[in-house]
Amino acid sequence: MIKGDYSVSYKSLSGYTMKAPNQTTFYVQDVSANRYDSATHDIHNKTFTYEYKYDVLSALTFKYKIYCWCQCVPQYVGKEDSGYIECVPSTTIGVSAISASSADIGKATRITITKMDDSYIDNLYYTANGTKTLIAENVSSPYDWVLPTSLFSLLGSSARSIPIRLSVETFSGTVNLGTDVVDINGLANEADCKPTLNPLLTVLNPQATLTGNSTTGIVGFNKVNVKPQASARYNATITSITTKHNSITKSGEDVEFDLGNDTFTITVVDSRGFSASEVKSIPLVNWFKPTLTFEAETPDATTNACKIDASGSFFNSSFGVVDNTLSV
Repeated sequence: MIKGDYSVSYKSLSGYTMKAPNQTTFYVQDVSANRYDSATHDIHNKTFTYEYKYDVLSALTFKYKIYCWCQCVPQYVGKEDSGYIECVPSTTIGVSAISASSADIGKATRITITKMDDSYIDNLYYTANGTKTLIAENVSSPYDWVLPTSLFSLLGSSARSIPIRLSVETFSGTVNLGTDVVDINGLANEADCKPTLNPLLTVLNPQATLTGNSTTGIVGFNKVNVKPQASARYNATITSITTKHNSITKSGEDVEFDLGNDTFTITVVDSRGFSASEVKSIPLVNWFKPTLTFEAETPDATTNACKIDASGSFFNSSFGVVDNTLSV
């Protein structure tokens, strides 16, 4: 279909009288099909829109020529408005137009297809990483397409998106009128693509006879080994692993800390810049070393006796299965 805006204006012609001064006949000649089409419009000194539906069998080699005529007395007077114009397949009016926006992989994008003729059939495809895949045949607009999760596997190690070409092939019966395309991106959502953690905390030299198990730590006595066990997803790589405990931060996949409290914060970053954090805790006993202070008085001049006052503190609680005691 040809659709365009045209403006036609005729001045008075010497010796002629305008029979219908506000009417102009508009002709389109389909050179390929040797066919004419015409319509009369009240368009004198105005702009009008004209549509011409061509024969789809000649669509790929379509040429057209436009004429405008005004009807005068005693005869017709014509004016050629344009020369031959050739339509090549990439611009053939008749191919449905496609539009869409980028979306997260695994989520839907709305595809809009604008048909030039309701009888046409539109088949929808996507191309990613050089592979063209059918989405659906004889689609209607709008079409909500869920970007397949298989696209995750095509992501580069640092890429947060993958280019996708959507294409619509338009048919009239068995005649392929052509293809229109739109380029979008399949986006790697951080929630779906961030690295994972499965931290393993191990109490070193556990005092199971006191605590009743090997997983409870004693503050000030035990060390704790931390293995973050981080994994990157969808072709990414791990670029950073840190563990923070008791205001101390260490990097690496296998670190140790003197136990100061029950909380360990592990953070991992991948090659896409996506991160994940997890806080792990262990059961612990807040034991502390006993303290002792002395205060001595001046010896008695007669008896030479000296009074000494001692004071201190100790962990006066249970380790779990054994109560702590103090010997002086």
